[in-house]
Amino acid sequence: MKRSLAAAAFAAVLVMPAWADEDDFEVLEHDVIKLALGKAKVGMKQAIEAAAKEAGNAQLAEAELSLDGDTPVFEIGFLTDGGAWEITVDAVTGKVLKKEEEKPDSEEADEYKQTSKALSAAKFTLLQAIDAAMSEVKGGTVVEAEAEVENGRFGFEVQVLSGDHFTRFHIDGNGRVLRTEVETPEGQAWTFDGDEAGKEPVGWRFGYTKPADGKAAWTIAKDAKAMSGPNVLTLDAKSGGGTFNLAMAKKATYQDVDVRARIRANTGKADQGGGLIWRLRDEQNYYVCRINPLENNFRVYKVVGGKREQIQSADCETEAGKWHVVRAKMVGKHIQCFVDGKKLLDVTDDTLEDAGFVGLWSKADASSSFDNVAVKPKKASKSDAGSAKPDGSSSMALVRTIPLGDVEGRIDHLAVDATGTRLWVAALGNDTIEVIDLESGTRLQSIDAAKEPQGVCLIPETNRIVVASGEDGMCRTFDTARNIVASLGSLDDADNVRYDPREKRLYVGYGKGTLAVVDCEKGVKLADIRLAGHPESFQLERQGRRIFVNVPTAGHVAVVDRDQAAVVAIWPISDAGANYPMALDEVSKRLFVVARKPAKLLVLDSESGKNVATLDCCGDADDIFYDAARRQLYVSGGEGCISVFQQEGADRYTLKSTVPTVAGARTSLFVPETSRLFLAVPRSIDHAAEVREYRIQP
Repeated sequence: MKRSLAAAAFAAVLVMPAWADEDDFEVLEHDVIKLALGKAKVGMKQAIEAAAKEAGNAQLAEAELSLDGDTPVFEIGFLTDGGAWEITVDAVTGKVLKKEEEKPDSEEADEYKQTSKALSAAKFTLLQAIDAAMSEVKGGTVVEAEAEVENGRFGFEVQVLSGDHFTRFHIDGNGRVLRTEVETPEGQAWTFDGDEAGKEPVGWRFGYTKPADGKAAWTIAKDAKAMSGPNVLTLDAKSGGGTFNLAMAKKATYQDVDVRARIRANTGKADQGGGLIWRLRDEQNYYVCRINPLENNFRVYKVVGGKREQIQSADCETEAGKWHVVRAKMVGKHIQCFVDGKKLLDVTDDTLEDAGFVGLWSKADASSSFDNVAVKPKKASKSDAGSAKPDGSSSMALVRTIPLGDVEGRIDHLAVDATGTRLWVAALGNDTIEVIDLESGTRLQSIDAAKEPQGVCLIPETNRIVVASGEDGMCRTFDTARNIVASLGSLDDADNVRYDPREKRLYVGYGKGTLAVVDCEKGVKLADIRLAGHPESFQLERQGRRIFVNVPTAGHVAVVDRDQAAVVAIWPISDAGANYPMALDEVSKRLFVVARKPAKLLVLDSESGKNVATLDCCGDADDIFYDAARRQLYVSGGEGCISVFQQEGADRYTLKSTVPTVAGARTSLFVPETSRLFLAVPRSIDHAAEVREYRIQP
C-alpha cells in the first residue's frame, strides 16, 4: 500500500496512542519542535553521524527532532532490504539512547526494498539535501528531513526553522530545489511548558456549570511523565456531584472546529476522567465529550441552560494514571469524537449552531491532568453530515448486518457464488476465509486454510471460488462443498484475482510487479506479465483484449495486451497518488481510478488514457464499482462512508450522495443481479466484525 517513506517505514515504531494525531495539528507540532530546539545542544548532522555508527550498511532515510518527555531527541531512520531501524539520539549529549528494528509485513516489504534500492541508486543523499536546504535559509536550523518516493518519483523533503518561521523544501533526486513552502498553521496550541508551575496558565479562565458546589483548582504542575515536558495543566477537584469544572481558552472562538488534548485521570470517587468542550457560549451552554475510567465509556453531551443531555455513548476502556488522546470534530451539525486515534462517536445535533470557545472539562471530584491541547478550524469532509452533500438514504438503504463472530484484523476482498447465496469474505488479518449464508444471514463456515487471504474470485461455469493469499503465496480453488480442489504456489504476496471467461484463464497480481496468467482447467501458470511495481486493482476488457492495471508505487496505470502478455502503454496519474481501486465502463469507454492522496475519483478515456474528469470522494478507498443499469459509481472508503456518483454523460459526473458507514470499512462488493452492496466492517473497540448489506435504491 503506497504511503510516504516515513509513514510506511517507521509507522510501527513511531506511532503510539499518546501521539495518535499530533501530526494533524501543525500548530502543536511546531510548538513541540520549538521547545525541543530550545533544549538541544547537538545538531541534526552530528546526531546522524552518531546513529550511522549503529546502523551499519543501512540507508539513511529520515531524521527529525522531537521531545521524549523533557528530553530533546533526534529520531533517525534507516532502511535495509529487509526492514528498518529507528535510532534515537539524545539531542543534549549526542549519545545513542536506543535502537529499534521494524520487520515489514508482506504488504510493506516491496515498498521497503524499492525505496532502499532508490536510496542506493540516488546521486544525491539526504545529508546533501540538508545542506541544500540550509544554503537557502541563513541562520536556520534543520528540524526534519526525509527521503521519499511519491508517485514513482524519488526526492527529499527538508523542514527548516528560522526565527519563528518554518519552511519546507522539496528537493528532487538530483539535488534541485523544486519548491518551497512557508508553513503558516491555523489554530492555537497549549503545551503549558512556558507557564509558571503552581500558577494558572496564561490565556485561560475557569468556572463551573452549577457553581454552588464548585471547588476546583487548575494549576500548572511539573510532571515527569509529560509527553513534551516538563509541565502539564492539573485539576484538583473537590466539587459536588452535580457540578462540572471548566477551563476555557480565552483567545478565539470556532464554529466548525477540530480540537484535541491529552488527558490523564488521576483520582476521583464520584467521577473520573475528563474531556473537551467546544462551541461554548458560556458556562451553561456548550458541547462536551469525555472519557470515564470508572464506567469504561466515552460519551458526547450537550449542555443547554445548565442541563446536560447525552447525545451518544460508546464502550471505551481507559485507565486512571494513563494518558489518552481525546479529540472532537464538528462541522455544521456533524459531530465525530475519538479516543487514541479511534473514532468511537459519530452523530448529528443542531442545538448549538453558533461559534464558541473551546476548553477542558471534568465532573465533580474527577481530578485530572491535561497536556498538548490544540484547536483549529475544521473544514468539511465527505463524511460530514450536514455539510454540503446529499443524504445517502436516497441512494442505498441498510438491509441487515451479518455478524462475523470473533474475526479480528483487516478484511480484504469479497465475492459471491454463482447461486447468489454464498458470500466469501477474505478476513486477511484473521488468516481465515469467512463463508456467509445469504439466505439466513449467518456465518456458515470459517476456513483457516489460507495465510493473509486477499483476493477472491468466482469461476461461474463451475461455481468454484479462487482465493489468493499474500503471506503463503498460494492460489487455492474451492468447490461448492468448500473443499480445496486445486492450488498453485510461488505467488509471493498474491493479491487481486480476475477471471477471463472466454479463455478460461485467471489473472493474479503478485510480487514486486507481476500478473500471473493461469490456466483454470489445468491449474498451471502459463505466463508472467511484468510490471513496474506491485499491481493493485485491475480490470479486463470483455469486448477487447486489454487489461488495465493500477500500479500505485509507479504512479501510473499500465495497459496490458493479453495476446502479447506484455505492457503496451503507460498512463501516468498526475496530481494524485496511491491509485488503488479501479472500475471499467466499456460502453462509454471510461476507466475509473480512485486515488487516496488526495482522495479523488479520476475518470480516464480508456482509449487514450486522458483524464476527462476529477472529483472529490471518500478517503482511504479500496473498492469502486460501476452500476451500468443505473449509471452510478460506488466508492467505499475507510474514512467511514460510501461515495455515490451519477454518470450524466461520458465526461460528466456528480456526487449523488455520501452514505455514512464506519471508519475502517473500506472493502465492498456490488452484486448487480440482486442490486445489493456488501460492506466489510472490521472489528474495532466499539463493535465486532460484520458485513453490512445495502439495497441500492431504484
